[in-house]
Amino acid sequence: MRNERDNKHVVDILFVIALLFLFAFSVLMLIALGASVYRRNVEIMSDNNDSRVSAAYVTEKLRQADADGGITLGELGGESAILLRNERSGVPTVTYLYVHDGALYELTTLEEGGVAVPSAGQRITDISDMQAGYVREDLLSVELTRTNGKKLQLYLACRSKDAGETTR
Repeated sequence: MRNERDNKHVVDILFVIALLFLFAFSVLMLIALGASVYRRNVEIMSDNNDSRVSAAYVTEKLRQADADGGITLGELGGESAILLRNERSGVPTVTYLYVHDGALYELTTLEEGGVAVPSAGQRITDISDMQAGYVREDLLSVELTRTNGKKLQLYLACRSKDAGETTR
């Protein structure tokens, strides 16, 4: 009789141990699944944030410079650029928005006599290409190509009278 009771206790103990291992395995799988979902969400949020930063930065800069003759298209060091003319303390300046070495850069120089070299600009965010052009006299199209190949298309209405100029 005692032998039957010992066998019953062994089966009970093995059943409890099996349940414990099943519970531990389930917890580990749930943690691994949660970590992969979290990692994917962080990547998506980072990607969306990079897109928003690029679009918001270019949009805000263009809106700040939207005055008569304030926005023109041109070049800096052989690369296409958006030129934003402004006055700071009565001194005319030009701010260049351009892509150099896989990033969006900004460079502000004096309008006359200022030296503009692409490597001297301030790095803003990672972008592989930027194409800008006027769709109409008062509508500027800017296409930003991100480093992952995704494209962002911006259309900005210019409120100034002399928009749509292109300088080389």
